[in-house]
Amino acid sequence: MFSPNAGADGKTHFSASIDLATDGHPASLLIDNPGETGTVQGGGTSVCLTHPLKVKFEHLKDHLGTQGATVPESLSNVMERAELDCAAFYYRDSGPMLLSIALKCSDEQKGGLIAALTNSPELGKLFDVEGVSLRVLKCPEACQEELETYWKAVSALPSSPSEEKDPKDVNAPPAPTAEEGGEQGAGAADTPAAVG
Repeated sequence: MFSPNAGADGKTHFSASIDLATDGHPASLLIDNPGETGTVQGGGTSVCLTHPLKVKFEHLKDHLGTQGATVPESLSNVMERAELDCAAFYYRDSGPMLLSIALKCSDEQKGGLIAALTNSPELGKLFDVEGVSLRVLKCPEACQEELETYWKAVSALPSSPSEEKDPKDVNAPPAPTAEEGGEQGAGAADTPAAVG
């Protein structure tokens, strides 16, 4: 994956890809070397999300409607405008970790969370809550380039299907050099496509 020594140690490695989709928008959860222990310098189990995901709760509201479930009006209003956006997820054993998520609840015309719960756009104009975000970051100094490479790749891809780029437009990270602990050129074939 993005680990500097991934696949460049002469050992057999395993990878799995779980294909995901939200609102018809594809992404993959890549899992490399499950169960293996890594070091700060590289290797070990790694997991990453290849593309930002956006979960729109209006689809849950639609599903509940088809099941005959009764949803209170205030909750229905919230579900109409709420979405969970996962911009990035990266983890490597003994290495870096990054999680960036946001819960948004806003509509240009209907307002945010307060307006939804009170069913009062006027109150929403007085004061409203339009979202919260969370970022979890752990980055040893030796892993800064590894994490930056992942962030540049995933942030180059929009979470909106209308703005989607061809995955081929995003290049995989460069193969490790001899100074980084790998053979020159080794690892390019062993490293799964980081984005797509």
